[in-house]
Amino acid sequence: MLQNPFSSSKGKLSVNDTLGLANEALENAHKAKANPGQALQFCNNAKSRIEDAENVISTKKSRDPTLSDSIANAYHEHGKLLDELGQRDKALKSHSKAEKWGYVPAISQGTDSFQPVNTGRSIRQLTSPTTVIYASLRMTAMSQGVSEAPHSSHQDSLQDDPPLRS
Repeated sequence: MLQNPFSSSKGKLSVNDTLGLANEALENAHKAKANPGQALQFCNNAKSRIEDAENVISTKKSRDPTLSDSIANAYHEHGKLLDELGQRDKALKSHSKAEKWGYVPAISQGTDSFQPVNTGRSIRQLTSPTTVIYASLRMTAMSQGVSEAPHSSHQDSLQDDPPLRS
């Protein structure tokens, strides 16, 4: 059974240590997803730690971008977990806070690396509106974990352009 490292009273911790404990709680919540009650408890503990770090950083005149990114990522992970646990309203609030702290989603959430559009085509084809839209749809699908974006019949029918004249 997973132990709850947050049951003791909160002492004076650095922001980094506080965020470390929040991330540990999020990891424990991931492990405890089979037991939603326990996972939610870990999520609540993580949220409390993230808020502690947020309060300390908010009082400073200048923000360390690394700490702001850490808070944004922690809120995002918190929101993902809450969504997986069926807590949609709480998840939306957490994602909103992640955005407030500057969360920027990665291009690809999966283990696959970014795959650019086929570069064997001419510049004219690569910059056509249809190709740009297709590439945008493909990147969006990849960022959402979809292995294949919808195919475009126009994209499949593209042929090499004749060479450009000087």
